[in-house]
Amino acid sequence: MAYAIVPPAMVEVTIHSTISAQTCLTMLHWYLASSFATVTDGHQELVNIWERIQPGAATDVITPFVSCMGLGTSVDFCRVQWVWPQRYQAFQNAVNLAGGVINATVNPSVAAVISRSGDIARKGRRSNLHMPGLPTSFIANGSLTAAAVNTYQVFGVATMQNLVTPTGHTYTPVIYNRANPASSIVITTVIPSATARTMRRRVVGRGI
Repeated sequence: MAYAIVPPAMVEVTIHSTISAQTCLTMLHWYLASSFATVTDGHQELVNIWERIQPGAATDVITPFVSCMGLGTSVDFCRVQWVWPQRYQAFQNAVNLAGGVINATVNPSVAAVISRSGDIARKGRRSNLHMPGLPTSFIANGSLTAAAVNTYQVFGVATMQNLVTPTGHTYTPVIYNRANPASSIVITTVIPSATARTMRRRVVGRGI
């Protein structure tokens, strides 16, 4: 049954990947401003958004993500869901792509980090995106190589793209403010760190 979405609204994209039998969830968010017309079919719009980020699309997010992952890793599926102002059932699409780097993966608790921020530099306007499946070839002398940093930069830039659907709606990439979604920060800068980090939060079977 079709349902309508009245902007403003937030879409969450969750990339489900597997590293050493552990599930890793990478969450990205796009905001639909109140200046846009009502989305008459909310479920179909989720499909439209997936088609904007799927492999081969002009605003493909999945392929650059896979290009950051080593052997023994995979992107299994992607989930797209309205999460604000109302949470609806997600649209889920299989991906089934193996990591794109032909090198072993470091300990699954170690990840690369991409710092994302808006134009104003202050607390609450930055977010770190932990990247799973770090290949061993991406590290030299304890730091990420220049080529590795560039690979993460390509993915980071991909997540900064506006998504324009056939319905005429434009979705803007943001740092999701769960307490006040309407004040979520538009992402204008992505900077991969040259230092690999250990995950701060860990749940059995859940990964990054």
